[in-house]
Amino acid sequence: MYDRSDDRSDRRNRDDRRLSHQSIRDLRFWAGLRPGQECGRLLWHPPTSATLYTDASSAGWGGGLTVDGVKYEARGFFGPGDATKHINAKEILAVTLSLLSFEDKLRVGAVVRLMRAPVHGRGATAGSAAWTRSCVVLGDHRFGAGAGGETSAQLLSLALAESTKGNYANKWVAFVFFCQASGYTYLPATTETVACYLGFIFERGTVAPATLQGYLTPINAVHALMQMERPAVGPLLVALRHGYARAYANISGGLRVKRVPLPAAALLRFANLGLTTADAGLRRRLAGLVMTGLTFSRPGGGANLLRKDVSLTGDSIKVQIMDYKHGARTDRERILINLPRRSGGGDDAPFRLVHMHLSAIAMATADGDQPCFSPVGDLRPLPTEVATVWMREAIYLLDVHPPDGGMYAGHSLRACAATSYRSIGGELDACAQLMGMKDKSTDVVSASYVDALVDTGDAARELYDRYLRVWR
Repeated sequence: MYDRSDDRSDRRNRDDRRLSHQSIRDLRFWAGLRPGQECGRLLWHPPTSATLYTDASSAGWGGGLTVDGVKYEARGFFGPGDATKHINAKEILAVTLSLLSFEDKLRVGAVVRLMRAPVHGRGATAGSAAWTRSCVVLGDHRFGAGAGGETSAQLLSLALAESTKGNYANKWVAFVFFCQASGYTYLPATTETVACYLGFIFERGTVAPATLQGYLTPINAVHALMQMERPAVGPLLVALRHGYARAYANISGGLRVKRVPLPAAALLRFANLGLTTADAGLRRRLAGLVMTGLTFSRPGGGANLLRKDVSLTGDSIKVQIMDYKHGARTDRERILINLPRRSGGGDDAPFRLVHMHLSAIAMATADGDQPCFSPVGDLRPLPTEVATVWMREAIYLLDVHPPDGGMYAGHSLRACAATSYRSIGGELDACAQLMGMKDKSTDVVSASYVDALVDTGDAARELYDRYLRVWR
């Protein structure tokens, strides 16, 4: 503007030129800016014309967008790497995924891609690595540099499984943050401090009484490593946890829902869907679910079978479970399972699906460390919760619903196997051996996995009578 007003060729019209009122207001705005405080703020704020709302659950996410009165929706399931995250992280991820779904309407894709969480959060976590380093440093300090000291420090770091170390580290950090924010001493902590921590957890409203021990055990574990008295034990904590459970039940309107076995008919439908779907990824996940159910595996155990753990013949699948929960710590043996094709020449959809998928893996790669139910080339282990995520996807697709007051979780597959096998006349001893119970104990099988009131029907026989022929 100054250059134009100083233009000699247009000097004759300079006196006739006047600034508009808006230009004068803009100049006053610029002249009044304070350096370092107001520079960089928006000059004009456009009116809000879009509203985004999101939500997340343990299994999936959903989002809605309203633009000038027009509504759009998006939804989906969390991947295996995201299913294990805290609900707060899932809520943030739901926002990210919703924004990506409406990218063409909001024009925020470039920003959202910088926020996007990785698809996989698998393998050794930062928490487990930190726990390992702490154990090594503590062992070096305690055992010294003498003969065997360094090895003892390494053995101390191997006392827990990687997933357990990661969980303990994250829970311990949460406790430390609470103590620092509240002015409490966290090492050594007192029972009263732990009691206050339980009150804080209850106020959050996201932790059920059944999972409360997972927040206390890491506190005791750290104190045990330091050879300090464990603070999260004793009659005071017992009374407090009873009160926690009663208050939680009052707020929830009753006791927690019951984890029920997946119906054998539903598992059979998983197999049939896997044989008919054109989605290779869905077929792989359904094969993992069926394999987990047929081998009585823990959640994630069947899904993490490696190519070298399985051998195929025309009429059988031979499986060795190399490691499982508490297996190494209690010096147990591997579990060997012979999964035969059903006799009688029937269809046997479960066997066909698993055998077909494993045959495809064997032809696609010679790498013995290839997980059987991960994409070829991806050698990272799947998280233990993957079976729950896959199962919820399958029951959603097939419109399977739990009974009133019940719920399906990862262990519902294992309970399906035990309940179905027992209902067709299978022996508890054989069931305990297939499940890898310590000393082949049948007590836990009867108490925690077999539901004697479930009517399994003909589907149970189609799935599990193959083992009756083997064991008899």
